[in-house]
Amino acid sequence: MKFSILIANYNNGKYFKECYDSIMAQEYRDWEAVILDDASTDDSVIVIKNIIGSDNRFRFFENAGNSGVGITKSKLIELADGDICGFVDPDDAITPTAISSSIKNFRKQDVVLTYSRFMSCNDNLQPVSPFVTRQVRNNDHYFFNYPIQIAHFVCFRKKVYRNTEKMNTAMKIAEDQDLYLKMYEKGKVKFINEINYLYRLHSGGFRRMTISRSPTNILQK
Repeated sequence: MKFSILIANYNNGKYFKECYDSIMAQEYRDWEAVILDDASTDDSVIVIKNIIGSDNRFRFFENAGNSGVGITKSKLIELADGDICGFVDPDDAITPTAISSSIKNFRKQDVVLTYSRFMSCNDNLQPVSPFVTRQVRNNDHYFFNYPIQIAHFVCFRKKVYRNTEKMNTAMKIAEDQDLYLKMYEKGKVKFINEINYLYRLHSGGFRRMTISRSPTNILQK
């Protein structure tokens, strides 16, 4: 079961080395990393290409012009060759067992999407506080009455994604949550009670989230 790590980059080349190191440290070995740069204005392209070198597990692409997060992430999914896809921001990192713990759940045929806990980190990727989440109720007609709890590290079956309306490329924010809800309609969503994602808080980024003082609240910028 091949896993596609999808990385949408915009001006985050200076942080990519830690993301790269976390990918290389994965316990699960059958993966590829697909990187799509959205016309960065810094030296991201040169920096990232130098880091990945000639490793053919990394596939690097560039948008001809700045297209925005929705279009870029949609393109990444289409470029992926893996059975399972998961987004990782270039300024963040995943823990060594992040992919393997997800794959274990996808071996159960009724699971279409997994997500886990994540750790909020400072600019140097040092832990600040864990984000509190829980298992969503599957097959629940009242799902929208509950706070949305699906957050990093989110992974999903590409073949199931093809049977949805796919990512809404017109959305400027919350395009990922829209996708996750479409996947929710297709099968079971599994919460992995492990911290599998390190989320860097800083002023830049392709897209960031603002976490309030209460760890149960999260607001998309």
